[in-house]
Amino acid sequence: MSDNAKQIFAQNLRRYMKERGMTQQDIAEYMGCSGSTVSDWCNGNKYPRVDKMQRLADRFGITMSELTAEQDPLDSVDVAFYGDYKQLDEHDKAILRDMVKAMRARSRKAEE
Repeated sequence: MSDNAKQIFAQNLRRYMKERGMTQQDIAEYMGCSGSTVSDWCNGNKYPRVDKMQRLADRFGITMSELTAEQDPLDSVDVAFYGDYKQLDEHDKAILRDMVKAMRARSRKAEE
């Protein structure tokens, strides 16, 4: 695995741990591995096996690609909005999606 891929994984892992208030020890206990292994992952020194990476993704409620792909960082407002969105029922989510589509269409029209 390339050093760049290890660094991207490490950055994403640290971000998801921080967002969920998890420590390296929490991850080690969940994964059944040593703290030094998790430390190596977090520092970009090692890359976990695919089965372990899937287990991590499952723990965070994300896809494996969200752990391995370069991500655009979200600011705290984006994260808060997403958290609020996730708490809506499906009907309210549909209303919000329609509102966003209408706002984008209005913006495009204003640019013409």
